[in-house]
Amino acid sequence: MWRVCLTISGYAVTEAVDGADAVAKAIQGAPAVILMDFSMPGMDGAEAVQKLKLHASTRATPVIGITAHSTPTTREFRRVCDAVLEKPVNPDDLMAALRQALRWAVPPPPEV
Repeated sequence: MWRVCLTISGYAVTEAVDGADAVAKAIQGAPAVILMDFSMPGMDGAEAVQKLKLHASTRATPVIGITAHSTPTTREFRRVCDAVLEKPVNPDDLMAALRQALRWAVPPPPEV
């Protein structure tokens, strides 16, 4: 559903099947922003984001976490993500979070 919504809005989207795939694709593809679900097979979202924040090519990439959980197990996920949205995610909230994250990802022009 999110792929369709984002594509229609003009974003290029790369999907991953699990946390390890997300890490590999992000490191290889250098996205401007990453949407990361907490619940994934194998490596969960918190571990995936931790790996991305340790890698030179993705360290500064903004990560928007998405979770249906608000439990102690998601505490680390919330800590390592730059923003977190709780399911069900309103499309307007997702687009606002993406716009904000893209502003973080683009350095401001130098002052003259």
